[in-house]
Amino acid sequence: MRNVFSYRGYDCHNNICFTQDGRLIFHVAALGVVQDRDTGVQRFYIGHTDDILSLAIHPQRDVVATGEIGRHPTIHVWDAENPEQQPLSVLKGHHTGGVCALDFSGAIVSEYNQCWIIKVAKLAVAKGPMFPGEPERDRTRSSLTEVPQNAADIFKCDDGKKLISVGLDTYHMIIVWDWKRGEKLAEGRGHKDKIFGIRFDPFDSAKAVSVGVKHIKFWATAGGGLTSSRGVFGSVAKMDTMMCVEYGKQKGCCFSGAANGKIYCWLDARLARTVDAHIGPVFAIFALEKGFVTGGKDGKAVLWDETMEKKLKSYSVSDGESSEKTVGNLTAIPNPAVRAVALGHSKIAAGTITGEILEIDKSGSIRVLTKGHCAGEIWGLAAHPKENLCCTGSDDGFVRVWEFGAKFEQRAILNVQKPARSVEFSSDGQYIGVGFSDGSVFILEAASLGKKFEFHHRKEEISDIKFAPEPHKFVAVASHDNFIDVYDYQEGKRIGVCKGHSSYITHIDWDATGALLASNSGDSEMLFFAMPKGEQQLLPANVADETVKWHTRTGVLNPNIFGIWPPSSDVTDINAVDVHPQGQILATADDFGFVKIFQHPCKEKYAKSKRYLGHSAHVASVRWSHDGQYLLSIGGSDTALCVWKLYTNDEKNKQNGNDVPAASPKSSKKIKGTPQFGQSDSSDTDSEEEGGFDSDVEAEKSVDYSSKMYSQPQRDGIILQNRQLLEEDRAKPAVSRRVNEQFNVQRKDLAILKGKKVITNINKLKLEYIFGYRGFDCANNLAYLNEGVEIVFHTAGVGIVLNLSSGQQKFYQKHTDDILCLAVNRNSKFGSLVATGQIDLKSPTIHVWDSNTMKTLSMVKIDHSDGANCIDFSPSGKYLLTVGINAERTVSVFKWQDGSVIAKCSGHSRKIFDAHFRPDNDSSFVTVGVKFVKFWNISGDQLIAKKAVLDNQATFLPTMLSIAFAPNGITYTGCVTGDIFVWNEERLQRIVRNAHNGPIFSMHTSLDDGLITTGAKEKRSENAACVKIWDQELSKHRPYSIQSVTGSEAQVVKSVFRAKGKIVVGTKSCDIVEIQEQNGAAHFILQSHSAGELRGLACHPSKLIAATTSSDQTLRLWDIERREMLLQARLEEKATCATYSADGSLLAVGMDNGKVAIVNSADLTPWAKRRDRSARVTQIRFSPDSKYLAVAYQESIVDIHDMSSKPSALQRVSYCKFSSQSVAHMDFSADSKFIKASTGSFDIFIFKVPECVMVTDKNEIKNIIWSTWT
Repeated sequence: MRNVFSYRGYDCHNNICFTQDGRLIFHVAALGVVQDRDTGVQRFYIGHTDDILSLAIHPQRDVVATGEIGRHPTIHVWDAENPEQQPLSVLKGHHTGGVCALDFSGAIVSEYNQCWIIKVAKLAVAKGPMFPGEPERDRTRSSLTEVPQNAADIFKCDDGKKLISVGLDTYHMIIVWDWKRGEKLAEGRGHKDKIFGIRFDPFDSAKAVSVGVKHIKFWATAGGGLTSSRGVFGSVAKMDTMMCVEYGKQKGCCFSGAANGKIYCWLDARLARTVDAHIGPVFAIFALEKGFVTGGKDGKAVLWDETMEKKLKSYSVSDGESSEKTVGNLTAIPNPAVRAVALGHSKIAAGTITGEILEIDKSGSIRVLTKGHCAGEIWGLAAHPKENLCCTGSDDGFVRVWEFGAKFEQRAILNVQKPARSVEFSSDGQYIGVGFSDGSVFILEAASLGKKFEFHHRKEEISDIKFAPEPHKFVAVASHDNFIDVYDYQEGKRIGVCKGHSSYITHIDWDATGALLASNSGDSEMLFFAMPKGEQQLLPANVADETVKWHTRTGVLNPNIFGIWPPSSDVTDINAVDVHPQGQILATADDFGFVKIFQHPCKEKYAKSKRYLGHSAHVASVRWSHDGQYLLSIGGSDTALCVWKLYTNDEKNKQNGNDVPAASPKSSKKIKGTPQFGQSDSSDTDSEEEGGFDSDVEAEKSVDYSSKMYSQPQRDGIILQNRQLLEEDRAKPAVSRRVNEQFNVQRKDLAILKGKKVITNINKLKLEYIFGYRGFDCANNLAYLNEGVEIVFHTAGVGIVLNLSSGQQKFYQKHTDDILCLAVNRNSKFGSLVATGQIDLKSPTIHVWDSNTMKTLSMVKIDHSDGANCIDFSPSGKYLLTVGINAERTVSVFKWQDGSVIAKCSGHSRKIFDAHFRPDNDSSFVTVGVKFVKFWNISGDQLIAKKAVLDNQATFLPTMLSIAFAPNGITYTGCVTGDIFVWNEERLQRIVRNAHNGPIFSMHTSLDDGLITTGAKEKRSENAACVKIWDQELSKHRPYSIQSVTGSEAQVVKSVFRAKGKIVVGTKSCDIVEIQEQNGAAHFILQSHSAGELRGLACHPSKLIAATTSSDQTLRLWDIERREMLLQARLEEKATCATYSADGSLLAVGMDNGKVAIVNSADLTPWAKRRDRSARVTQIRFSPDSKYLAVAYQESIVDIHDMSSKPSALQRVSYCKFSSQSVAHMDFSADSKFIKASTGSFDIFIFKVPECVMVTDKNEIKNIIWSTWT
């Protein structure tokens, strides 16, 4: 890596600093960057694996600490002189979510201090101003007698031994570290709202101050804990959100920058005064020796005196005079917010929200140190065909042209004011094509970025643009509308359309003659078209690659590059490919954060590669430079453009060639890894084949149980996408949800209750019934209780006991997150005890409870993160076996009654699917998983494992999914191929081939008669039997099918349990079925939605019937009284919402792709369907008179449809558009003349229907009577 364009200023602040010798330090993506201010040469710390969020520098300005985002984030302390070396320390294990603030103990050694203290010992002569604004003078000193009096106090704790950090967990934990030893010294809960900054007291490293949303706290260490006291505002000012904090030179004095633009001056935790500093929030404060510099949202950097009373000078980051080294505009927008400030060598560095770092000298002259895209994803990347230039387009609404190689700088910028999704240079380099998310295309002149033509024939995003080779003047434009448009960009008209794809287009390439176009789509389809008209050509892909010379080679589906695909990947996992101009190697960009280099061609499966780190999110695209000397990559949501230099073997062996950054002259250490070459991967997978592949098993291997955890920090969610809302918008007045006036809501006619008791006073709600069972990603989680009278299972965070005769349910509701596993204590001494384990980010627990009383008997705290996916009671009932879903798959044995740990150790490096005690031994158990079986024994406090021993019946071990037992040390394991392996102790005895024709997900051993019940995936056929009962020798079996009940193409059984002549079966589709062992009769016990989000709910206006829709693409009707599913219908797309018409005769359903379907509610037969937009439908409502149907979309639009016409002529009569977040709720007035739309940003809009004229008159609104209030 040679250079990175970007700086993370859009959602971080106080994150730039200088080293002792004046080099700039900042971060972007997963990179710590050290940049020479004069030459622009960059060096990188690449130890992080996720986005860096925070940065701090040691008092001696030679060591840097950086904190990252992530479920289990790490803090890296590294050498600023040699960032390529291994880190000095890595701190981990105590934060979750991310590390948002850091600080070293001690006072920063400023230039003033260096001259007066450090350089004194060397009798150095330093000339120049002490700090900007001070006249030049000779600062030669020969003794320490002239050091300022408070210098000794300032440097009393200038040791930098401690590091303080703030996490992004619920409580924003604050931890004090001894960073050299990697030890935690103290910890405490920070605040319930976000903390933006923290600082050690430079006079006392046992004290610190933190600031954040509506608070400032002063901390002191007390043993291993932290105590805090809130800042006292008194009558000086009102409390406000504090964005930054810095200590002054007076003991006990500190200054905090507030969201209201003021600086609050504190003395011993009491507010002394406030100072008007900026218009808008003060994001950054940096302490100088005799003053301060601040940065704010108003785009200004301000110099202050040492008491923060007088402004010495104010610099606007857009108004300054550009220095001769600045190319293009100073900033992307006028006066962008200043998010970070620092001082180095008498110059101020200012980091902006738009991704620039600017250097300001005392005269106000401004020089750009680095630039980059700001908030939003960057997807467009193109390399110039003849020069070392590239173009990028981003969601931030800017198209930029960059120079690399001899110089690394921005050459030009254009504000296109909408998200750009693809860019490309013409073959002669004179034009740039830009595709946008709204389906439009610009053709720009490359020299001036002036618009030549604009085309807009599509509604969805433009995913790829390619210009035909010279002399043709054609450009092909691929969109997510499944079409490719061909334009003549000289004449400015469309001349062809390529049709034939059934999914969105991902990549296109021209051949060298301009007569043929190849295209890839999201459903892994590769098609060819004759140009320029676009007629489809029937041409095999392998033939085309061998016989056609291609102008570009960026498609991911070429047969000659089949080896680039890692195991278990789909077509969306590799985002881009580019073959080197010489054709010998190719580069890929993937969703795993890697830039990879492969040999070309690479036809073999799982080809070897070299992979390179730097990006933190998905790598969106890669492109080679015109001469192949450089590789360019962009990082999607990390906003970084990285420039990589391709070295030959001879160049690689040179430690410091002309084109490689040299070591700092101050360092005598040997720099390792400069340049930073990637490590070679032999393969992305195991060399052995599975011996069988199944999509359901692959899904089980890669399932992310933690994706729905409470407090889960999500990379494409709150933390990375809405950081500015968390900081700036939270500074606005809070939204009040207090109701001041009585709602005008129409009273419903309760005659439909037909004499039943009308509830007027609601004291509490009592849970009566749940339609749900978690079978889509769990197994062996269903069992009989009390001799088959009841069954126990789980869904969401509830354990459920269902009485089979009465249909009544009882609930265990003590869990706080999703339950993943269940086990029943089958020892008669303990009755009907149940254990359930949940996912949990911080403190996962196993709950042991009584299924009769539903009371908790024990809560076993497990120390492996996230939770357990397998649990089992020992035969005596005294011990509990757990398997974690953490990376080590920790296996633990507990004495559940007191929660004590008997023994634990790492279970395996890959997923464990099942774990069971032997039914005759408390000290032996078996675990199975991805290509392994392990036989365990408990020896004291140790777990001893024996690996399976194969014979000539099997050359390798396939993935094992389930376990059963027989006497005399016999174990059965069901595998992915449908075979059952029989083990005598740890040795393979024999294999029962084709026990099922698909994966065996569940096996159950009956303790009374020793028979084995198996449940598997079976494809639909005459003899399909997804459940079988076997004798103890597995020589005979009796088959059972549930096809007559489920009617599905493939029967996928995830759980089986046998008792008293009955078998209870749990399926992947989340249904529970009971089979009578004697005659094979099967019937549903419970039905529910399967995998995906359940988002749509509607109640019938006159019957106790509910309708639900889900992303499992089904619409279902439920009888609330009879507690059963009445009907279900398959939908074309994932559904998001549903609503009944006023008379209950119709049901309308909104879907993910913008489609609306209307069905007859009596039988769910189609009535009408329509798709006017491609955005997700967020809400849907019928008017009370059933004349109108309102449909709300994610793009903040509500369409009004006329329902009075025939279904075939369903018309959209008008639409309501507003500027806000998407609609969360809609309500019609009782007379159907008004509609109210409530948005996710707490905005309410009221429109007249059908005119869609917004109503703003308060008196008119007050008199509206609403039909519903949702």
